[in-house]
Parts: sequence; C-alpha cells; structure tokens
Amino acid sequence: MSWIVAVSAVGSLREEVVPGDMVLIDSFIDRTYKRQNTFFENGCVGHVQFGEPICKELREMLLAACEESGLEQLASEDDAARVAEREGKTAAGKKCVHMGGTYVNMEGPAFSTVAESNMHRLLGARVIGMTNLAEARLAREAEIAFATVAMSTDYDCWRAGHDAVTVEDVVRTAMANVSVAKQIVANVVPKIAAYVAQHGGTPKYIANALDGAIMTAPQCVAPKAIEEIFWIQRFYGGSPASPSAARWAVAGFIATAVAASFAR
Repeated sequence: MSWIVAVSAVGSLREEVVPGDMVLIDSFIDRTYKRQNTFFENGCVGHVQFGEPICKELREMLLAACEESGLEQLASEDDAARVAEREGKTAAGKKCVHMGGTYVNMEGPAFSTVAESNMHRLLGARVIGMTNLAEARLAREAEIAFATVAMSTDYDCWRAGHDAVTVEDVVRTAMANVSVAKQIVANVVPKIAAYVAQHGGTPKYIANALDGAIMTAPQCVAPKAIEEIFWIQRFYGGSPASPSAARWAVAGFIATAVAASFAR
C-alpha cells in the first residue's frame, strides 16, 4: 500500500463551500488532544517533515478526477466574487470542487459551539472535521502518499439563518453524494497507475519521508520498536521479512480511521 485517498465528511466554514461541494484540502489545524497520532513511541523517536501534509501530486490528480466527475471550480479569487459565482452555479444545479483550504481537526464527538466555529473562521480555515489529521500524519510516517476529498455536508453552526449541524444533516448529504465520491475515486485510480508507471512509485519526498527523521541512535532503539515499526528496519541494518505485509499492516491501521471519516 503506497497511496491513500480519504473521503471525509466535513462542515463548511465558508459561504461559497455549500453542502455537497468537495474541497481538496492542503493543510490542517490540530485541535485534538487525545488521539494516537504517531508510530514513534516506546523506544524510537522520529520527527517527519509535515509542513505540507497532503501529497501535492495526488491532490492534482484528484482535481482532474473531480472535474471528470462533473464538478466545477470557481474562477473568482475575491471572496465576495466567489460567493456570487457559487450562487450562480447553485441556481444552475452545479456542484463544485474547491482547490486548497485548511481543515480544522476538532476533538469531538460533540459538534462546535458558535464561538468555536467563528474562531475557526477567523483562523482562515475552510472546513472542519473530527478525523483526518491523524490519518495524514500516520500516513506520512509510514511513507504513504495521502490526500483528502473533503465532502461538505453542512455549515457547522456559524452561518446566520442556517440551522446548526445535526447527525441527520451529515448522513443525508453524505449519502446523497456517495455516488459522486465513488466516481472521483474510480477516476483517480488510473491516474495514480500512470504516475507510478512514469515515476516508479510515490514522490520522493513521500517515499523517503523518514530519511533524516529518526533521532534515536541504533544502539538505543528498543528491539520491539524495530519489530513493530516494520519499515524503519532499513535504517538499522535490515529490511522487513515481508515488506508488502508490513505496508498492508500499516495501511490497515490507517484505513480503519479513514473509513470512519464519513461520520465527520
């Protein structure tokens, strides 16, 4: 497993991102406090670069896949103009894809207060959810290319004249857009295959994310850590007995969390 596309239900923090739209996020704000978000514990210390947490190449592929699935980008740059343009597309029955934006990862399981929702808007975030950041961080530590299709299901609770989000809203909008999400994933798979055929795998900054990231000296690493974090064995004089099995083990751990993303 070298690539993960996460489809995540989110709340919109921007007027122009209407329920049913897709956002291809490019960054995160972490407001969680009790998540398991690293493999580097118990005997081995590692610090991966995470300044750009989403795989840029995979995000570009997803944009093309979204457009092939019938979603349109907004051309306007100015905020007010974007809102007006989106209103026109809404009147025409169009769904949109928004390139870029910050995802606030809140702790949950309760939804935001109005004060929190407005604070997140002031921070410049575009969407809010409860699941995606830990997945992205674990994927980077596992040297897996990761990108998110964030599906807007509601306006959280900041928007005047719009009811605060409910589970019913999230489920209804998510279910109405499952077919679109499936089409996007189906459209991106051949693009990933073409990229691999041309470049031989994932981008180098993903495939070699741990190069220079592990701080623990070889003589100080706990044997159990090397056994559990299979893919670091190349730094300690060996390689996993079954690299593919190691990748699947890691990917399975992350995919369990990704599957929960539909729940917002």
